[in-house]
Amino acid sequence: MKNIRNFVVAATVGIIALFTGAVGCATTGATGSGLDVANLQDLRGEPASLAETVRTSRATVLVWWSATCPCVKRYSDRIRALYERFAPEGVSFVAIASNADDGPDVVAAAVADGQIPFTALLDPGASLADHFGVVSTPSVLVLDSAGAVRFRGWVDNERQPGQGGREAWLEDQLTQMLAGSTKTKRTPAWGCIITRSLGGMGSCGKKSGGHE
Repeated sequence: MKNIRNFVVAATVGIIALFTGAVGCATTGATGSGLDVANLQDLRGEPASLAETVRTSRATVLVWWSATCPCVKRYSDRIRALYERFAPEGVSFVAIASNADDGPDVVAAAVADGQIPFTALLDPGASLADHFGVVSTPSVLVLDSAGAVRFRGWVDNERQPGQGGREAWLEDQLTQMLAGSTKTKRTPAWGCIITRSLGGMGSCGKKSGGHE
């Protein structure tokens, strides 16, 4: 009986440690090794890293992108407007392509025709998405210069700029961070599930899409 009890205690501690580690990995990410767990690539297929971008930026906005997600298309203008507003203030924007269907040619075409107006990186095997626990597009993470996650969620509550009842989640968080706030924010996130196999396609919406 004593051996069984010891086994149960050890197993429980192991499970707690496992989930504690998983939560920590999904919510924080120090520059250097914390971000380099991902096998990111640039559009030429060469290894890429976010560590230097994060270290030298006042904030880094990671936008999970997909060529086939209608939510991504719906938010493209709003994300572009935020990029044009905040980039001159030292905020970096990076599109992350984690979908199995979004290869280098697809992402390069989106950059060339202006769909993605800032740096885009490939995330083969969705390793960065897994690291931060991102499951859908267009999810957004904001990292501070130390690599800590300060925002996780969506751009807004699905209302257009100027529309009544709009909550400008991402804009408000960036404004507060640049003003010196150290608060973190997490919002709902819907959208299209990140595909892990070729030919997959997620649906878009509050009920049918992914919800983080």
